[in-house]
Amino acid sequence: MNRKIFFRGAFGTSILLALTVIGFRPEPLAEAARNGSGDIPKAAKQHLVETYGKLPLSFEANLGQTSSQVKFLSRGQGYTLFLTRHAEAVLALGKTAPKRTLVQPVANLSAVVEPQPEPAPPAVLRMKLVGAKRTPQVEGLGKFPGNANYFIGNDPKKWRTNVPTYAKVRYREVYPGVDLVYYGNQRQLEHDFIIAPGTDPGSITMAVEGAERLSLDAQGDLVLAMKEGEVRFQKPMVYQEIDGVRREIPSSYMFKDAHQVGFQVAAYDVSRALVIDPVLAYSTYLGGSSDDMGRAIAVDSGGNAYVTGITFSTNFPGASSSLIQSSHGGGTDAFVAKINALGTALVYSTYLGGSSDEEGYGIAVDSVANAYVTGFTSSTNFPGASSSMIQPSNGGGTDAFVATINALGTALLYSTYLGGSGNDQGLGIAVDSVSNAYVIGFTNSTNFPGASSSLIQPSGYGGAYDAFVLKISNITCKPKNDDVEGDGHERGDDGREGKFHFCKSSGEMDFEERASDGKILGQPMRGKMNTVTLSRNQAVITGSGTLADGTPLNYTAVVLGNQPVIGANHFAISWIAANGSVFQTSGGLTDGYIVVNSQ
Repeated sequence: MNRKIFFRGAFGTSILLALTVIGFRPEPLAEAARNGSGDIPKAAKQHLVETYGKLPLSFEANLGQTSSQVKFLSRGQGYTLFLTRHAEAVLALGKTAPKRTLVQPVANLSAVVEPQPEPAPPAVLRMKLVGAKRTPQVEGLGKFPGNANYFIGNDPKKWRTNVPTYAKVRYREVYPGVDLVYYGNQRQLEHDFIIAPGTDPGSITMAVEGAERLSLDAQGDLVLAMKEGEVRFQKPMVYQEIDGVRREIPSSYMFKDAHQVGFQVAAYDVSRALVIDPVLAYSTYLGGSSDDMGRAIAVDSGGNAYVTGITFSTNFPGASSSLIQSSHGGGTDAFVAKINALGTALVYSTYLGGSSDEEGYGIAVDSVANAYVTGFTSSTNFPGASSSMIQPSNGGGTDAFVATINALGTALLYSTYLGGSGNDQGLGIAVDSVSNAYVIGFTNSTNFPGASSSLIQPSGYGGAYDAFVLKISNITCKPKNDDVEGDGHERGDDGREGKFHFCKSSGEMDFEERASDGKILGQPMRGKMNTVTLSRNQAVITGSGTLADGTPLNYTAVVLGNQPVIGANHFAISWIAANGSVFQTSGGLTDGYIVVNSQ
């Protein structure tokens, strides 16, 4: 089938993208709002559905999430726009991913396990300015309050956080007296040539690569013939602002070569600035209506919306701030997006995924705006899970996951697998007033974590799948609101490293020992604080806990420090377990922080 894209305007100026905000259609989003958390008022749900379509586009500064030749990038449904240091625009046009229908759990899991068709490589259009300055000054304008974050894979060193996003990108003096400005809104991406008084617009020449041929139709539209179909740039709009009134100037495209185009502009007032503002509009070619889907939505006390779902594409669009990096390995990723109460900007948006497939199915938010997400993963390197005190590795097949993102969207507070040797999936999550998380889902594992000790049903009934319900106790401190807390690593005299996490406000004390290669040694300990004795910047803590196999223990810990002082701050812990085993370690802080305020 010959697909077409319809464009209005000049090629290197104003690109209009008919995209769907943050990668999911209004229909699934509306469905998510209709079927979401029961405590969302009906009017609020309708407001969310309506305002998602009004989000502005954004441009990410490149901080290492793509090639060093790229200065800014903008992602949309079925496309990614790269703006290079040489003022070249590279538009990667992705085809629609195969559609999956939401079905019953058994069929859904089989669809995940079955091999998926390889996505077709994107069609690429490159737009270069002939004879332009090689490296013009480029800057982002109109910084958005939200940032982009990349939590891809399991290595924090490869994550990118606090990537700034902007409403506009401006290249200065691409030709003498000619600036080029990119900007957009929820369904368009525009770029204007702004021509200073006395400057000849005939100097602008755009070379197009990636199209087999260029032609003009009867309406004056520029038609780019590609193997995948046609791309159309509608007849350009050229105008001047005179006494606050926009005056249109007759204009048209002008071929300078088989693949080079300029503008022919009628007489105008050369003492005033001129704007050439063509628009590129996408239709079905860039559609991908099932590429990205919103599965669940939650709203916090301030009216901010939190959305999770699935992205099938490698260019998850970011109609506002922070579109995240393509999934690695050709799989699907879960995504999490926080949108402000007015529906005018993304506070943050991020992928959550390893090298294989993930989907987000449930989301909740606590009283301090941390987001809790559940779904399923078939990756062995799901972000942050390797340091989990609950289940640090995939149990086999697909596992449920739970991940918690802080209020700013800059870090994972915790992340864990939840699954046995079969297939497991989280479907919903809720959070109580003290930030304990409650997860529901289904499993066909006979060794689902913790189920064997259940007083309700310790084993499955032998059917295809069983439902599961579990509770994860609050393992996060209240930010900047505690007098004894710490999270990081210490290294003992034996060279072994200990990972600790403790927090007086929630009463938790967690510890695990690791070898130099990062492998967990022995059994991790999870405990609760019984007493805390403060003396200036030192705290002596006693309490009880359990090892991973359920063996009870009593511990004593001594922590010393204030804020992140590597080497000077100190963590020590010892315990005696009910089976007679004894453990102790003591070492200086190697990363993280320890805070002790005696007040």
